Amino acid sequence: MKRSYFLVLLFLWTCGRGPTQIQEGTWELVRAAEGDVRYAALHFADQSHGWVVGDAGTIVHTGDGGWTWTAQQSGCSSDLNAVQFVDRDYGWVAGHENTLMHTEDGGQTWQSRAPVGDSSRTFTALYFPDEATGWVVHTQGELLHTGNGGATWDVQLSWEQGGSALIAFVDDQVGYARPVVDTVLYKTRDGGHSWLTLDSPPFYHWRRDMFFVDEQHGWIPASTAPS
Repeated sequence: MKRSYFLVLLFLWTCGRGPTQIQEGTWELVRAAEGDVRYAALHFADQSHGWVVGDAGTIVHTGDGGWTWTAQQSGCSSDLNAVQFVDRDYGWVAGHENTLMHTEDGGQTWQSRAPVGDSSRTFTALYFPDEATGWVVHTQGELLHTGNGGATWDVQLSWEQGGSALIAFVDDQVGYARPVVDTVLYKTRDGGHSWLTLDSPPFYHWRRDMFFVDEQHGWIPASTAPS
């Protein structure tokens, strides 16, 4: 039986002379999943308050930097893929079977904010820069946007090939989207009202993640050769 674990990095030191000077950090096991539960994503609102989500609606929370964890009742049984908190009170989780929920009390209670429609949608990623504004992407080839805390959702971007997409937002205006079955990289500078089509980096198997610290600087993990 495979077990799922959550590790926390306690210490990482570099001497500032380039990547070859990074020394080993120290990791400590802080929680093991119960049974066959798979932990899928985590997010920390600050250095103390964090959440981990996974299979069958699993949500666990720490308020002391990972030393102790408490299960939270999500009220759903669907597998969860993504979690993000704007602060220690207001957060979102998303997953299978059109599951999209938010909390205003740090996860003590959760309410559905899923868009109406197909119950078979699987949400794979989300981003909320504040309590009202946010984006979610699902496996039927759409990026949805809300400006009212999930009361209503609009399709801002779609792609004919279907499937999910990687998303990375710098703030409430600048963001990137890359369908996992395509070679196109989309970029918005106006909160998703319009999207530019950019040339995707010439890498194979770029389907896992991307991260931007500002409009000009970003990173992707990728392979340079086909399998």
